[in-house]
Amino acid sequence: MILNKNIEKTKYKYIAITFIILLISILFRLYFDKSHIDIMLKKQIEDLEAYTTLIFTSEIRNLEGQYLTITSNYENNLEFQSMMRDRNRTGLYSRLKADYYSLKLLNPHLYVMHLFDQNNTTILRMHKPQSYNDNLTNIRPIVRIVNKEKIKKSGFEVGKNGMTYRITLPYISSTNEHLGVIEYGINPSYFVEQLQKNMSVEAMILIKTDALKSLVNKVNRKKIGEYSIVDISSLFTKLKPMLDIDSDYQIIKLNNKNYLINNSLELNSFAGESLAKIVIAHDITPFIESYEHNLFMVNSINLFILLLVAGVIIYIFNIYTKTIHTLSKKASHFEEKAITDNLTNLYNREYLTRYYQQITDLKNDEICICVLFDIDYFKKVNDTYGHVVGDQVLSILSKLVNEYFRKTDILIRYGGEEFILFVKNISYSTACTKVDNFRKYIESSNRFPQNIKITISAGVVVVDVDEELELLVDRVDKLLYQAKEGGRNRVVFQEFLK
Repeated sequence: MILNKNIEKTKYKYIAITFIILLISILFRLYFDKSHIDIMLKKQIEDLEAYTTLIFTSEIRNLEGQYLTITSNYENNLEFQSMMRDRNRTGLYSRLKADYYSLKLLNPHLYVMHLFDQNNTTILRMHKPQSYNDNLTNIRPIVRIVNKEKIKKSGFEVGKNGMTYRITLPYISSTNEHLGVIEYGINPSYFVEQLQKNMSVEAMILIKTDALKSLVNKVNRKKIGEYSIVDISSLFTKLKPMLDIDSDYQIIKLNNKNYLINNSLELNSFAGESLAKIVIAHDITPFIESYEHNLFMVNSINLFILLLVAGVIIYIFNIYTKTIHTLSKKASHFEEKAITDNLTNLYNREYLTRYYQQITDLKNDEICICVLFDIDYFKKVNDTYGHVVGDQVLSILSKLVNEYFRKTDILIRYGGEEFILFVKNISYSTACTKVDNFRKYIESSNRFPQNIKITISAGVVVVDVDEELELLVDRVDKLLYQAKEGGRNRVVFQEFLK
């Protein structure tokens, strides 16, 4: 039996080696292809990020240049200076109305044109002229800083009515008198529109939900993680359930198209704090389809080779093993006899020595109980009734053990009237109870020849899987000795807590 198993093991070993070699080849190819696609994908992502950033920063520079030029015209206008100084909002509105609507025609995304005095109090909102005289010192840090430092600042900021890209300029007269602040605000959708126009992508704007606390008019917006959706395209409406907003990028398949989702474009405040982001979807279907086709062809060829070689090897080994199996049957018979006790048909000491490690292999928190027991005064049985009866007693005791314990428990005739029992997959307390009940069962049994009354003594220990067999036997033998010294017909247990 063992020889047959070894033959089978050898057979499958060589088959496995061949499979492994071929599999390594396939995996190497897969690794190469994946590395290649990763490099190309990374380059595409880097190009996309670089181009996105270029367009974004270019648009910001253009916007700031436009509004700097416009503001410089106001700074040189004495009438405008006087109206700012006097907080003449009616005059300022009349003066700026035509300019404001002309600017909105040039850029429909211009929303804010806001004038402040030196104390951060609204003089005039061109986009909402009925709202004025509110002090925004605590709400609008960009205005406060520009008034204080008298230098231009720009960045995204949430105001009372929404978030825009703010170009905030100190208003300094031709006589170098600081009279307040002029601010322009462009809706983030402007940048989305420019990206869509220049890159053939679709985009979505997300603003951190916490940043919207200062809004006067609250809007119930849909959310993704810590963000609220401000602007979303029809494509992103479908992609939304699959988005992982925390990753820099991901590839999502939708309606047989593959989209590269880029989350890296942050919209920062003037102080560099991230307030929002623009999420971009770029169709990379042709690139993915080409990669998948090439990968499929390579894998198909490799799989065919793998199956062909495996089939040849299995055929050769089947012929080889069929012959050897015939020869090994005889060897199996001798192997079985070598580890079996002739009298009781139990495993013998040789089996225990050979397979101790297998016997005591444990899974997870499983424990193994070792029981060493022998027949009390067995010499007296042999002396009184003869060795034939003594052998019958040993055989019957073996049957009783096998009947009483489970088929999965391993019973070994250790020598003479001594037996070793291994019990697994049972709690220690249950095992102890079972062993002691078995002792009582043997004591009360009437199945022995000539109505002989038999008792047993036993020692019970928990197996330490790292312990040598000799040490285990020595431990349990000492407990058996204690049982004998204590009067026999008893079980001595190892103290064990679990």
